[in-house]
Amino acid sequence: MQTWILLSGILGSTFVGMATVSLPVSAESQDNLFVGTGIGTQGSDNQASMNEVFASRPDRPAFEDDSNVFKGFVGYDFTPYFAAEMFYTYLGRVRFEDSSGASSDFESSAYGMSAVGQMAFSSWLTAFAKAGIARWDNNLEGNLDDGTRFELEGHEGTNPVYGIGAQLDFSPFLLRTEYEYYDVDSEYRVDTFTASAGFRF
Repeated sequence: MQTWILLSGILGSTFVGMATVSLPVSAESQDNLFVGTGIGTQGSDNQASMNEVFASRPDRPAFEDDSNVFKGFVGYDFTPYFAAEMFYTYLGRVRFEDSSGASSDFESSAYGMSAVGQMAFSSWLTAFAKAGIARWDNNLEGNLDDGTRFELEGHEGTNPVYGIGAQLDFSPFLLRTEYEYYDVDSEYRVDTFTASAGFRF
């Protein structure tokens, strides 16, 4: 939590500073700030990663992948062709459970900042591509066969994130759909597909 607060403060200060330097305050730039939230689904190699965790078990637990994704973002259009965004994404949960009562839940999330290149095909349709840095965090918790509770935290890191998508602008409202690729590490990757709604200021 302290890391998230510190990084948010740094990114927020940098973001506001860039906005102040790059664009003067005017009536034309009042709607360049936007916020939004979205839901979607993800595809990943969670199962392969978790199978490694349980490789020593003689009985392989049942696998259940909750692929729901939730995200929130705030951004600023510096020009018609370039924007920057800060984001937080909940990347879903993986659950293992066997007949003895042992179970485990593996959850992932990420937050960071992306640079966005965009091209307008009309006054209401824009295509975009993004690249940035994501700070990801994985947590594993559950119960052993004898009822002992365990929790493993601290599996985290910073890696690239990429994305492409399209956005519909119905000022001050916006709708977007996008694909994002979280390159968590060499053994764990997440692809997300989300639909979002937002508002411009």
